[in-house]
Amino acid sequence: DAAVSALAALCSEYYMKEPGEADPAIQEELITQYLAELRNPEEMTRCGFSLALGALPGFLLKGRLQQVLTGLRAVTHTSPEDVSFAESRRDGLKAIARICQTVGVKAGAPDEAVCGENVSQIYCALLGCMDDYTTDSRGDVGTWVRKAAMTSLMDLTLLLARSQPELIEAHTCERIMCCVAQQASEKIDRFRAHAASVFLTLLHFDSPPIPHVPHRGELEKLFPRSDVASVNWSAPSQAFPRITQLLGLPTYRYHVLLGLVVSLGGLTESTIRHSTQSLFEYMKGIQSDPQALGSFSGTLLQIFEDNLLNERVSVPLLKTLDHVLTHGCFDIFTTEEDHPFAVKLLALCKKEIKNSKDIQKLLSGIAVDFPSATLACVGTVQMCAHTHLRLGAPGPHCAHGSALPRFCGMVQFPGDVRRQALLQLCLLLCHRFPLIRKTTASQVYETLLTYSDVVGADVLDEVVTVLSDTAWDAELAVVREQRNRLCDLLGVPRPQLVPQPGAC
Repeated sequence: DAAVSALAALCSEYYMKEPGEADPAIQEELITQYLAELRNPEEMTRCGFSLALGALPGFLLKGRLQQVLTGLRAVTHTSPEDVSFAESRRDGLKAIARICQTVGVKAGAPDEAVCGENVSQIYCALLGCMDDYTTDSRGDVGTWVRKAAMTSLMDLTLLLARSQPELIEAHTCERIMCCVAQQASEKIDRFRAHAASVFLTLLHFDSPPIPHVPHRGELEKLFPRSDVASVNWSAPSQAFPRITQLLGLPTYRYHVLLGLVVSLGGLTESTIRHSTQSLFEYMKGIQSDPQALGSFSGTLLQIFEDNLLNERVSVPLLKTLDHVLTHGCFDIFTTEEDHPFAVKLLALCKKEIKNSKDIQKLLSGIAVDFPSATLACVGTVQMCAHTHLRLGAPGPHCAHGSALPRFCGMVQFPGDVRRQALLQLCLLLCHRFPLIRKTTASQVYETLLTYSDVVGADVLDEVVTVLSDTAWDAELAVVREQRNRLCDLLGVPRPQLVPQPGAC
């Protein structure tokens, strides 16, 4: 840091030929060397030279701006070879933002300043890093990148607003505000606070106002300037009740809900509790508005579809679905047979667990306790096909494991959805792992007691007897016979044995 701080003074003292003009030979040698080091296989070398480029005075960047920005954009790009280089991506973003401040804004000079010819490329690089969720042994190192991206987006946008606001296009401003709103609804407290600060700074900036902010009028009412200093956005109890209000604004709904979903799957008890409570409060308020409830459910399904097999999102999303289903948030849909929401949700759940047969993946997971308010269909036992479980103990939280409560909860929807959900549960009764079979039986037992209309009264006693009395950890041949008996009683077709490991 000290060397970077001294670089500008050094360059101004020794590398300037005339006032404001660089020595061409030195400029060529220095820029070429610094850009070459951005491709160094050592991450710290990339960091140092990225920051060095960001510290260069304007006269050394003159005529070489595009070349420098291209090199730094490459540093911020994630590739399989350097996916763990989060710090170099962070420093590349910082350098881009600092260079923009150094060269300023000037029309028609892409090699000397920020202008219409290069601003979209700069924004593209910064916005692309908002999706960096890289994790390694240090944890979510992508937060370093996303934080730098947010700060850089704010600095660039404020710079443009002061000088040439017409360079801020509507779709760019919308994407910035939505991405930052998503980060302001996620689970890491200090990071959420930084995102909220950026969001509110952009919203309330008035010298002049940032153009094209979506729903500006509604946002100013939801987040008045007088509340900016008084709200502690790092406190879940203060942050989530406020950020969930954005779910009512169509432009922000997808991104805020995506952030809330991730928060619901967090590990911090206060984050889980307050994000869940805030989501329930919002959904409670739209129960009498079929259009709003339909839009919300459609957005939830779209997030699921966009993130199939992406366990960072799909796992907490399944948990979110479990919460909203078991708390009756979609009870209005149960009055219609084969409601489109239920049909699509079932299809997505089946896709999420399909072909999930990797042994190492099945044996891994993260223990998650479900809130005590969850209904009986969730039960005290969490099934997880990604790992071994103990009955009666919190299970590892993983995609396959989260699917069982979903199938249990979906038997409340009448029609073919119910039959398909029961069929999926019957398939799991013959899973290759004995503990999976035992837990499935326990969940189905509790589900049938919760939703008494699922099975006819004439066979209910026999069904629960089979579920409770069968030794589900016995040999598959024995278990399969009892499972098939259940299929007959439940009125679903018997699954056919296929020559695949772990299948029924």
